[in-house]
Amino acid sequence: MEVMESIRAGLKELILPELDRIREDNRELKAMLQLTNKRLDDVNLHLVDQSRRIDEVNHRIDGVRGELVGMIQNTNERIDSVRDELVGMIQDTNNRIDGVRNELTGMIQDTNKRIDSVRDELVGMIQDTNKRIDGVRDELTGMIQDTNHRIDSIRGELVGMIQDTNKRIDSVRDELVGMIQDTNNRIDSARSELIVMIMDNTKRIDETNRQIGEARTEAVNMNIGVGSRIDKLAESVVRREEAANLDRRVYLLEQHVENLQRRLAA
Repeated sequence: MEVMESIRAGLKELILPELDRIREDNRELKAMLQLTNKRLDDVNLHLVDQSRRIDEVNHRIDGVRGELVGMIQNTNERIDSVRDELVGMIQDTNNRIDGVRNELTGMIQDTNKRIDSVRDELVGMIQDTNKRIDGVRDELTGMIQDTNHRIDSIRGELVGMIQDTNKRIDSVRDELVGMIQDTNNRIDSARSELIVMIMDNTKRIDETNRQIGEARTEAVNMNIGVGSRIDKLAESVVRREEAANLDRRVYLLEQHVENLQRRLAA
């Protein structure tokens, strides 16, 4: 008996806590089921409300559909009426187009006849104009030929005159070249002569300067003969001015010769 009690006590210790846990889980599940059922009831109420609203919308759609069907029928009737009216207008327009076409066809035929008449008239006038052009062409061709003959004659005459002019230019050129050569020879001679004179004047100036130096020395030392030596100095200055004038004349001669050479080259 003690063993059985021990086994029973052991089973109680093992099973009773699990049973308590299971009972607790059941209570939680029942609470969750109650909440779920309550939410389902709320959803059912919402669905019933939505179903009612959908029925109302369907009734409104049926009403709008009926209204739109009536409006479409009225529109179709108006379209048929407008179609019949437009068909009549189009038929009238076609009749007017046929009338205008016939009228314009007659006018075009008349215009074509006038064009043919004007064409024949203009063809005759063009033929007459071509004949006049041919006559004027022949006349102008003769005049051009006469003008060409005159041009050839004048050209030969001018060529002879130009050749004579060229010969005269060559003759004048040779003459001027000879004159320039003579001038160059005279310039060279004058230059040589002037160089000699300048050298002489330079020597005389140097001598004068030497004499002036001596005179200055004597004047300082002796203070005599100053007047006569000053006169010699003035004479030497005059001769230096003459040498400068000769240099200027040589320069002018050279410029004149260069101008003559440039004119001949041109």
